[in-house]
Amino acid sequence: MEVARARKLIMSTLLAVSVTLVPSVARGATVLRVQDWKLTETGATQKWFQYVKERFEAEHPGVRVSYEPVGFGNEYVQKLIVQAAGQAVPDVVSLSIIWARDLYTQGMLLPLNKYVERNPEVGPKAMIPGTQVYNHYGDVIYGVTNAMDVSALIYDMDALEQAGLDSGPYAIGSWEEFLDYAKKLTKYGNDGKVVRWGFDFWPGSEDFASWLTANGGSFYSNDLKSAGFNNKQGLETLQLYYDLRTRYKVAADSRTGANFMQATAAMGYGGAYSGYWAPHYVPQVKFNMTSFPPGPSGTKRGSVVWGNMYSIPKGAANPDLAWEFIRLYSSREMQIEMFKIMQSVTSPRIDFYQSKEYAEAYRQNMWMRMVPEIYSVGGIYPFLRSSEFDSEAWVKHIDPAIEGRIPLSQGLGEAARILNRLLSEGQ
Repeated sequence: MEVARARKLIMSTLLAVSVTLVPSVARGATVLRVQDWKLTETGATQKWFQYVKERFEAEHPGVRVSYEPVGFGNEYVQKLIVQAAGQAVPDVVSLSIIWARDLYTQGMLLPLNKYVERNPEVGPKAMIPGTQVYNHYGDVIYGVTNAMDVSALIYDMDALEQAGLDSGPYAIGSWEEFLDYAKKLTKYGNDGKVVRWGFDFWPGSEDFASWLTANGGSFYSNDLKSAGFNNKQGLETLQLYYDLRTRYKVAADSRTGANFMQATAAMGYGGAYSGYWAPHYVPQVKFNMTSFPPGPSGTKRGSVVWGNMYSIPKGAANPDLAWEFIRLYSSREMQIEMFKIMQSVTSPRIDFYQSKEYAEAYRQNMWMRMVPEIYSVGGIYPFLRSSEFDSEAWVKHIDPAIEGRIPLSQGLGEAARILNRLLSEGQ
């Protein structure tokens, strides 16, 4: 089921569905229900969640944390809708920015202002500003950012150096220089076929918005009510895609399976999360990451930043305990513990990047040195209707434009028209 359909079901399902109420007390213990898609992951993620559970239960005698793994995406939305209809919502839910606004504008989430006023150390002022666009509506706070990420240009340092190119994080200072790098890094086999691409990009709004931000543009208008890319900055960004894919043939579309994490591209689209995954998928690669260089209409480097959040559904059996869980999870101490266990630089807290634990890792890992800087230049992630936009506008209009089958301006205009429609339908 598409996100749009899930959104339309929010109100109707609330009136039509009933399920069995899950008791909040079992065998004398208060049960705190925590729902998170990351619970489906293994390894260090499981170790981290177990640590949080044990720590919270030790600090709250008589309380047992019950984790409820759910699938990411539409499955999660549908499950929460059904739970709300049956008055059986969990106490804590992890929400992606992609669907969070649909839930809190429909009145399904508890306002957290009184809790944040009580514990400002986990409030908006404690977090990297770019992550706070998504967890409130007007003056009402509906979520506390529990993790964040940012788009980044990730690259193979050895590949660059072997090609005689500067591998420093700021060596590529313009799109013209980036194209030159991509050309020189593309390698061909004896049969004339590409064996390593200069760059791989993700087709979709996330990748596009990152380059667009570095070109002085924005995916949305300032009021978030219409497309912001049907202009000179957007056309120049689409021209970059055309040059990479069609004119010079130095970039692979990740849908083809060729990408940085398969060592088939020297540069790729990634994020802070790439620092966690790259050692697993391409341990032989000495990698680094940086922000996106400014485009012809840009004046500074760019990126897009986002953050998932913990929220409390309306009707939760234990809202005060739920807040205590969120407060603990989001505290500086626990964010440091998460880093020690998972080695992922995804904390939204400003003061995490001032910790000695991060400083020590910073000295040993080149890519970690870049993460705060990339966060600092992050623009707004395309969080409103982006998945619907990608499935409709990108495939039908952007792809043909990039491939030279229709004019770039036509593809861009049609994509903007579709986004405007989607945004108006969602208001």
